Amino acid sequence: MQKVIFVTDGDAIACKAIIRATKTLSIGHVILSGGNPTCCSYEDLLKKVKASEYLITVVLFDDAGQVEIGKGETLMKQLAEEEEMEIIGALAVSSADRSADWTS
Repeated sequence: MQKVIFVTDGDAIACKAIIRATKTLSIGHVILSGGNPTCCSYEDLLKKVKASEYLITVVLFDDAGQVEIGKGETLMKQLAEEEEMEIIGALAVSSADRSADWTS
């Protein structure tokens, strides 16, 4: 069973941070689904995650701040429903926001 950790935000800053962190921790990463927003197909993402040689793989997602369910969230849900996947963690970050206060 493939163990995965979901990370959203998947923009360029998050991609760099995940690459560095996964190298330090000796775990895998899939940045194909990164970007702002995520633009890869589900089939390509699934193939890449399954091809990971690591026990744990971090997978990036991004919906570019879309209010409704975006492509990144859709892919995340699809991947979570795969029987061969075990989601062992999820991390939501805002690596580069456009304003200092998005809560108001």
